[in-house]
Amino acid sequence: MTSAPSLLSRPLDLLYFAFFIVHIPISLLVDFQQLYPRQWVPSAVTALADWYLSEHGDPIYAGGMGLLKSRPHDVVWLQSFTVLEMIFQFPVFFVGAWALYNGRKAWYPLLLAYGASTATTLVACVSYLAAYPTASKKSATFETMTVEQKLHVIAMMSPWIVIPALLTVDMALRIAKELRRADRLVSSRKTQ
Repeated sequence: MTSAPSLLSRPLDLLYFAFFIVHIPISLLVDFQQLYPRQWVPSAVTALADWYLSEHGDPIYAGGMGLLKSRPHDVVWLQSFTVLEMIFQFPVFFVGAWALYNGRKAWYPLLLAYGASTATTLVACVSYLAAYPTASKKSATFETMTVEQKLHVIAMMSPWIVIPALLTVDMALRIAKELRRADRLVSSRKTQ
């Protein structure tokens, strides 16, 4: 078996690899924080979360943390996304990073499924934010968001949509290329 070319010579694979590696601590410290007892979370992380919520008023994150007191049902869907991230997406970060590092094409279907799953869940999050009630000043109770808050939160989410969407299209094209190659091989064997 030949070794894969260096990640540095495969810029998209390097991007996806870095995305997966960066996402591991983000999932553990931010995304899964709603699942941990508060005393398990380092104080610096809770301080950062508290600052983020007070500054950006993100109702999705607030809902995940149980802070949407008057509208808890609004983000029930987020719990399913968090479970999906924990049982499917999080393990893919490790497998995907390994597969990309080693140039393992057999894992392309899993990477395509991950990309489609992640982009889809985040499009739902951005749609929810876009439709969220707007006010002229920040709300301490997460009942509304200012336009600026919405734009900041959506901008922060955009790489987490764009990269998985790019991964989805890229992996679909790579899989199609491999399947066309296999079809040609089968056709050439039939004509021999």
